[in-house]
Amino acid sequence: MRLLQYVGKRLLQLIPVLLGVSIIIFTISHVLPGNPVYLFVGIDTTPEEIEAITKRLGLDKPLHEQYFIWLGNVLRGDLGDSWFTSESVAQDLIRRFPATFEMTTAALLLAIALGVPLGVLSAVYRNSWIDNISRGITLMGVSVPSFWLGLLLIYVLFYLLRIFPPPSGRIGLLISPPDRITGLYLLDSVLTGNWKAFSSSAQHLALPVITQALVTLAPITRLMRSSMLEVLGSEYIQAARANGVPDRQIYFRDALRNALLAPLTFVALVYGNLLGGSVVLERIFSWPGIGRYALESIVVKDYNAVQGFVLLAAVLYVLVFLIVDILYFVIDPRITA
Repeated sequence: MRLLQYVGKRLLQLIPVLLGVSIIIFTISHVLPGNPVYLFVGIDTTPEEIEAITKRLGLDKPLHEQYFIWLGNVLRGDLGDSWFTSESVAQDLIRRFPATFEMTTAALLLAIALGVPLGVLSAVYRNSWIDNISRGITLMGVSVPSFWLGLLLIYVLFYLLRIFPPPSGRIGLLISPPDRITGLYLLDSVLTGNWKAFSSSAQHLALPVITQALVTLAPITRLMRSSMLEVLGSEYIQAARANGVPDRQIYFRDALRNALLAPLTFVALVYGNLLGGSVVLERIFSWPGIGRYALESIVVKDYNAVQGFVLLAAVLYVLVFLIVDILYFVIDPRITA
């Protein structure tokens, strides 16, 4: 019951947040210089045609009227049509989001699976060779831009060693994608028994996942190490040691549970950012996700597509932090509804 009250309270607090985000999204996208109608119709269009199209798109109305019309459509699930793809923005996002979700989720899980144990071991065996290697990895990870690392891995692992396929999308050019069930190629391949598509999609997924994971791994490891060191130096840990509690229980039950709180917040930030679209990496790896879609829409000032993308990114951030709030409530009994 307390958990349901806690979730309900958080959901009510998110309503003004999303409303404020919608106002900012709409205002910024419409006050930028340039008339998107010219990009939409071309340079040979007559002024009369420009005026007619502007009126048809509703761009001749005052800004506040355009906002309320757009907000009303959004509340009905209508994000408008993309001028760039000539399709519904909602359908464009639905079609492209699984690609981003699959890549970023796999990358984050890999980064957590490596970063959390490495940070814990680095704190437990402080100033040992494990700690030195960990600090070297984190220093290199936070210093290397993701786009440079991606290009380097493409050059070494694809061009020189031929270990992975070229960065040409989610699956091989001569292999048909699996029948769409969830939009996640790996999962859909398993569900439909299409192992050829599974193998190809896994190989194409590997390079962008490794790139994202290595970039994300470094701060997770460093934060986990510092959080673990702080907990291990606390009084209740010292008291547990004095009472003869085994080190394994101290490290992996008492200390680890409390040390996870700070990294959990950071992971939520990273995951929300990744789900919002890894624009650079999706461009480098020709990944057909929402980040690449947003970049192409920004170039042509596609209002509806840009607004739909940013609104989706904001909703994803909100949902991720709602999940984190629930995890806080479960992990830390001191938090009350």
